[in-house]
Amino acid sequence: MNAAERKLLESSRVLTREERGQRHWTSLLLTRQVLLLFVQYFFLSYVWCFYITWLPTYLREGRGQSLERAAALAVLPLLFGGFGSLASGLAPARLPRRAIAFCGFLSTAILLVVLTHIQSVVPAMVAMGLASFASDLTMPISWDACVEIGGAYTATVAAAMNMMGNLAGFVAPVVGGVILEKSGGNWNILIDTMAAAATVSAACWLTLDPESARKQRERAMATPAAAAVANGLEP
Repeated sequence: MNAAERKLLESSRVLTREERGQRHWTSLLLTRQVLLLFVQYFFLSYVWCFYITWLPTYLREGRGQSLERAAALAVLPLLFGGFGSLASGLAPARLPRRAIAFCGFLSTAILLVVLTHIQSVVPAMVAMGLASFASDLTMPISWDACVEIGGAYTATVAAAMNMMGNLAGFVAPVVGGVILEKSGGNWNILIDTMAAAATVSAACWLTLDPESARKQRERAMATPAAAAVANGLEP
C-alpha cells in the first residue's frame, strides 16, 4: 500500500467517524427511505420464495407434470433470475436505477398475471422465468441502496434489510399453504398475491430515492448546521 492509498483510507475513516457522531443507527432505521427499502425487499423475497418452495408442487398438482419434468421446469425462474441480477449489475451507470427497479417490479406483476391465463406449460414457465428475470433486476439495486442510504451504517441497514427478506421466507410458504387450503388448491390466487406483492414493491420505488438520500447525507456532512437539519428532516 502506497502513501496515496493510506491517505485516502484515512480521509474515509474520518468521514465515517464524523457521520456516525451525527445520529444513532436506530434513528436511521426509522426514516422513510429505509422503511421503504425494507418493504420493497420483503415483497421481493415473498415472490422469490415461491420458486424455492411451492413451485415444484405447483408444476405437479397445478400443471399436471411428472416429477422429473417438474424438476426440470422449476430451474427456469432461478436461472432467469440469475441472468437478471447479472444484467442489472452490468447495466451502464448512467441508467436511472429507480426506473429499472420500478419497471422490473411492474413487469414482474404483469407477467405473473399473464401466466395464469396461459394454458400451455412451457410458455407459462417462460413467462414465470421472465418475471423472475425482471424481479431480480432489482436485487443489486436494493443492495446498492443500502450503501447510498446507510452511509456509515451500511452494514446495519443491509443486515436489517436481509432480515426482512428472511422474514418473507418464513411468511411466504405459510401464506401459500393457507391460500391453497382455503381455496381448494387454486394456484392462481396464490400467484395473484405474488403479483400484488410485486406491485407494492414497484410503488415503493415511486418514492424511494437512494441517490437523493446519499446527496442529502453528503450535504449534511458539509456543515454542522446542515447536519442538524438533515437529522430532523425525515420522521
